[in-house]
Amino acid sequence: MIFYCFVHRNGCTPFVEVYIGEDRILSTSQEYDKMPVWGVEQGKITIPLNTQVMGDVTIVAYHARSTFGGKVQGKVRVLAKMKIYF
Repeated sequence: MIFYCFVHRNGCTPFVEVYIGEDRILSTSQEYDKMPVWGVEQGKITIPLNTQVMGDVTIVAYHARSTFGGKVQGKVRVLAKMKIYF
């Protein structure tokens, strides 16, 4: 799968959320300016979760994108890229 953000070559700002049932137990999201930007030249993205889960688990990978307007006026748009259920 090729993420849309890689097609335009402007990088990807991924984060992951982990749910047990409907309860979010983990999020790697942080302030947009502090999130790493990954480029296609890096070949892969690794986000360590360091958590144990059991039960009805959902893992969702997102891409965060900043809209125009800078730090004060800009908003962060979140796009779900992948969901895993087990």
